[in-house]
Amino acid sequence: MLECTNILVEERSPHHNLTIAVENEDCVEGLRGSCVKSVILTYHNNTATLSILPNLQSVQATLNNVTIEPPYEEYGFRFETTTYTVSLYLPEIRSFVSLSSSYILVVNLAMEHFFNKTQGQCGVCGVGSCIRKGGQMEDDSCCEKTAYGWVYENPLIPACASPSRSVPCLFPTTVSPPMTTVSTCPASSLCELLDHP
Repeated sequence: MLECTNILVEERSPHHNLTIAVENEDCVEGLRGSCVKSVILTYHNNTATLSILPNLQSVQATLNNVTIEPPYEEYGFRFETTTYTVSLYLPEIRSFVSLSSSYILVVNLAMEHFFNKTQGQCGVCGVGSCIRKGGQMEDDSCCEKTAYGWVYENPLIPACASPSRSVPCLFPTTVSPPMTTVSTCPASSLCELLDHP
């Protein structure tokens, strides 16, 4: 599968114009799964990114495509840093996102602003983990499938711009108790052996 950018969180009815998307990459050869490469946060029509620079073991921050050096504050975004982590705070809505050079992503949204008002690969804030575009909730075991519907338009990855895909959830079917059947066997010694009590 292509390494597409996926929507983690977006508001169902835009009020703060908040969208958080993640771009993943394969990070451990032979291991199923991926690691965060960058996170894209759009808020009030401004876009910030936090991107891991693996060769430098650091995280780079940009605001509206301009590289910034934390600490930095503008347009309602406040960037702070520690040795290996950059945190992006949105004080007006008491929320933040942080990304570390060891591929740890944290998204923290204030319930007073976002409870039951979001959708995306992370589900509905405070309600359920797996949701499809259009609002259909799925069992938590289906999150891997619902993720295919949350592709974020990223001009740097045009192959991912295809329409959202809806991959069905396949749940294990319950096994019915075996039914006793009587079959008629043609007269042969093999049949007698199989039918022997």
